[in-house]
Amino acid sequence: MRARLAFTATLLALLLPPREEARADAPVRLVEGDVTLDYRRGPSTAACPSEAALRERAADAFDFHDPFVARGQPASSHMRVEIERLGSSYRGTVQQIDDADHVLAISTEEHADCDALVWVIAHRVALAVLRRPAPSPSKSDPTPPPAPLPAPPPAPAPFAPPVLLCDATCADQIARSIAARIAPPPPPALTLLAGALLTAGWAADVGPGAWAGFAYHFDWFSIGFEARGTFPARAITFDARRSASIATVSAAVLPCGTWRVLSGCALLEVGSYMLLVPSLTTPTVHDTLVSLGLRAALDAPLGAGFSARAFADLTFHPHLPVFTVHLTNEPGSPVRKWVTPLISGALGLGVSWSR
Repeated sequence: MRARLAFTATLLALLLPPREEARADAPVRLVEGDVTLDYRRGPSTAACPSEAALRERAADAFDFHDPFVARGQPASSHMRVEIERLGSSYRGTVQQIDDADHVLAISTEEHADCDALVWVIAHRVALAVLRRPAPSPSKSDPTPPPAPLPAPPPAPAPFAPPVLLCDATCADQIARSIAARIAPPPPPALTLLAGALLTAGWAADVGPGAWAGFAYHFDWFSIGFEARGTFPARAITFDARRSASIATVSAAVLPCGTWRVLSGCALLEVGSYMLLVPSLTTPTVHDTLVSLGLRAALDAPLGAGFSARAFADLTFHPHLPVFTVHLTNEPGSPVRKWVTPLISGALGLGVSWSR
């Protein structure tokens, strides 16, 4: 008899799998009504949906009940959602964190429209949070059990890092269904800009100037309008005491393509040259300015919709006026000429604000 029991125990030990020890660092499951929500919007995302909108959209999957606890209430698990702007698109990051603010699991999503991005994140959050099981009736309760109801849909899979919610195919399907519900497209974003510039290869001296304008952004494309002027810079030297200066006033149109914080633009500029000649009967000579060029620009976010902008222009001048200056007002006096350069450049620095 003892031999038979020993054989049976040995056989069970070989057939049954070893017991797994619980991992101390495994993330706590996210359960409805026991999760805090920390929703954060970064710079230039003020137009994105609020925390209340995210909670409302996540509640659709929980019979219209908010799955998160109220702000300031304690819970055993925590979720953080951060929205930030990346040039013309938006990125959302969903994290599960512990009480010490350590990240246990993370997931990211990018979309050109912030409202659509928050829809995707709300659906993902709803998939990650488990439904709270219904309380079982007390054994001492004399009330007869209610009639059986249809079987509820299967509960979502438990939270398992590092994949937080669903795979790329699932996220793409959610994004497509949400994009179909969004109409009309959002209006273009308006940006105001202003700053200073320096010209190079233009006159004998470096020409300082200023610029100001505005731009409309349509997703990755934008079109800008700019007023600019260069202050008088020395163009012709007559002698040790006299010289003439050149200045410009113009307007420019800039269609641009944007990728994150970088922009590439075409430039069309039209305006007027002004040659300032001292001590003569005609102190100012005017002519038409026409320029075609390219621009490379960089925008560094500063917060609250503000950015620092730096750009470099390379311009070609198809119209090359020649300014002839008589050194005196008498007939037959000596003349000096200034020819417009074929190619010149400019460096600009300023700030921009987007609503």
